[in-house]
Amino acid sequence: MAGPQHSAHSNTPSPFFARPGVLRWGFGLTVSGLVVLLVLVWVQSERVKRAELELTATNARLNEAEKKIADASAQLAKSAADLGESAKREASLTAQVAAIQAEMAQQRKALTDALDAAEQRGKELAAAKVQAESARTEANAARAEADAAKAQARADETRYRRVRQFMETAFHPFAPVTVGPSDTTVVGVMRGAVDELESGALADDPAARALVQTTIATVLLNSGEEVLAQQLFDDVLVDSRRRFTSDHEELADAIADAARARIATGDLAGAAPLADEALAMAKRISPGDSPLLADAIGVQAELAAAQGKLPEAARHAEEAASIWLRTAPKAWQTARELQKVADIYDRQRNYADALKVLQETLKIRRALHKGDHPDIAAALISLGGVQQSLGQLDEAKKNLEDALAMQRALHAGDHWAVADALHNLASVKQSLGESVEAERLFRQALAMKERIHKGDDPSVAAGLVSLALVEQSLRREDLAEPMLDRAIKMRQNLHEGDHEATARAFACRAWVRYDRREYDKAASDCKTAVEMLERLFPSGSAARAVAIALDARIAARMGDKADARKKIEQAVAMVESAEQPAGANTRVVLELRDEVMR
Repeated sequence: MAGPQHSAHSNTPSPFFARPGVLRWGFGLTVSGLVVLLVLVWVQSERVKRAELELTATNARLNEAEKKIADASAQLAKSAADLGESAKREASLTAQVAAIQAEMAQQRKALTDALDAAEQRGKELAAAKVQAESARTEANAARAEADAAKAQARADETRYRRVRQFMETAFHPFAPVTVGPSDTTVVGVMRGAVDELESGALADDPAARALVQTTIATVLLNSGEEVLAQQLFDDVLVDSRRRFTSDHEELADAIADAARARIATGDLAGAAPLADEALAMAKRISPGDSPLLADAIGVQAELAAAQGKLPEAARHAEEAASIWLRTAPKAWQTARELQKVADIYDRQRNYADALKVLQETLKIRRALHKGDHPDIAAALISLGGVQQSLGQLDEAKKNLEDALAMQRALHAGDHWAVADALHNLASVKQSLGESVEAERLFRQALAMKERIHKGDDPSVAAGLVSLALVEQSLRREDLAEPMLDRAIKMRQNLHEGDHEATARAFACRAWVRYDRREYDKAASDCKTAVEMLERLFPSGSAARAVAIALDARIAARMGDKADARKKIEQAVAMVESAEQPAGANTRVVLELRDEVMR
């Protein structure tokens, strides 16, 4: 195959040695050109060498650099590894620090709790120490109190032994084996004991002497010997004021007893300051519930009842009973105070409440005493009286018959309790219309009272009036009037000046004389009764209203109709105001009104 064809004018380059002109030209410059060329080649070769040296150096440096880079990378990797390990160690250390911090926090909390507990324990120990000191103080006080109580008990035992010996000695002359049962009375025995005291017995033991005097005085007071009882209570009070210069329970009791005795004798003006003194002292000694305070409040109730202040009396009696109910609901003192409440309700004609209280009283007393007992008999008598007022006559009769049988079983021969039971049963018999039987029982009661009480006595005077009224109902005015004469004289001897019982006796004799048609005498007696009751009860009373109504009846019979109408209207207004609810006095006044107005 033919090669390419080139024109002489072609611009296509050709290799250097293939160019004929150059060769020719070069060939023509052979020596100089070669020299130049060699120089150029040498220069170029030196340059190449230098370049190669530089390249080698550069490669060396590059290798060094790469080695350094590798070393650096290795170092970096190592550093990174070390850094990772450090991070791990740091994380581990951080975790350890956190754990340590948590543990320290727990320990700190535990330490704080321990400190708090220690502080609390310290407080508790301090409190325990205070309590221990207090307990030790209380124990010492209790020990001292116990020692004092033992000493007091020994003193009381000695005192009671001496009192018992005294009583046995004083009572021996009055024992049935000595004088016979018919001559033995409670009052006689007590008077004999008083004589022994006055002869000097127990003079060396004021406390024992005061105890004996108080016991004797209480028995005498309950037996109707109020005057002698007051004398003994006054002696005890004088001695107590000498023995105790400040507040003391025995002194407070003595003051209360002296007040109670004056109430019984009708000396209300003398009783009032003593009753107040006893109450004030009891409050200072025992500000809370106590028997001492209850007894002092009970005296206030008795005083108010004697003064005719029945609402006040009821309030005091209820307060005293409530103290006993809170402190000793089943005690005999509780029953006694409830009995007082019932008696005041009875006087207020609040028979329904009186009945409830007496039923509770009887329940307590029967729980305390099995079989016959004076307290049970007394409750039966009071219950029978209230039932009589309520018109429950059959129930009243049964209870009073039971009371009489019990008193006779308890007391052989004459006894004031038997006489009172006879009297109360006779009253119910009279209400039942059994006048003959009532008259028999009243006579038995009166005869026994006269054997027990020699001379003037309030219970004998009351028995005379009751028997006289029965005789009047049997149309035996000739027997009734002498009894009332005796009753009036006895009351005048017993009570100096005005007294409600004296006025009632005059009014009863006026009634009997009216029935005997002795109108002038009846008018005189009625006037005496009305004037006495007016002085005693200026604001009015049921008893005064009955006396005025009787006076109106007498005036009507004597022909003074105008005066009779005026008086009967006054009586009706008074009794309707004084007796709420209406009772026996109201019925009597209204019956007399009907008679006068006819």
